[in-house]
Amino acid sequence: MARRFKTGRPTKAEAQEKQRKLLDAAADLFLEMGYKNTTVELIAASVGITKRTLYSWHSDKAALFLATFRHAIERLIEKQAATLDALRDEGLETALKGVLRFRLWQVMSPVGIKVQRMVFAESLEFPQLYQMVHGRVTMPVVDFLEDVLRRHADDSDLEVADAPQIATALLSMATGGPARVVITGDPLDEARVENRVDFCVKLVLDGIRRR
Repeated sequence: MARRFKTGRPTKAEAQEKQRKLLDAAADLFLEMGYKNTTVELIAASVGITKRTLYSWHSDKAALFLATFRHAIERLIEKQAATLDALRDEGLETALKGVLRFRLWQVMSPVGIKVQRMVFAESLEFPQLYQMVHGRVTMPVVDFLEDVLRRHADDSDLEVADAPQIATALLSMATGGPARVVITGDPLDEARVENRVDFCVKLVLDGIRRR
């Protein structure tokens, strides 16, 4: 029996999967070769599509790069909202440690490393990258920490008049260093993650308790 080949236009699901593969492949090429050295032709060929098809989805290389970056961010935060919601009703230390632990593993994940490297490598060409990460990834976590501190202030005898600054300092102290070191290939192991989380939460809570 002769083999039958599929003809006609791809389904919506097939087109979406092809675009997802394109964005993943483009991110790898942009990181490997840099934005300026990566051609649209190379990206299209890497996933088996024509340049014309690529341009039907993205108007130019800059638009493709930004779409690639947004896609990476969406992958990075796909579990973030659910994780924060699950921690919202926990006790003070459990909630703080839970979100810091999640954030550390998030920045050390393959896609987390990819996002950080893209920001560091291409912020001169695309200065909006940092704000995209800050708004979509960082600020929801800061807002969560701020809310937890405010809600537990009276029960835990905390002074949180400047809750946004406390939340920002806690997150920065816990994840700022590892976020920079991990892109060099030196991630924290589980024991070091737990040690850092415990240390940072204790240091901040001891510092803001009413005397």
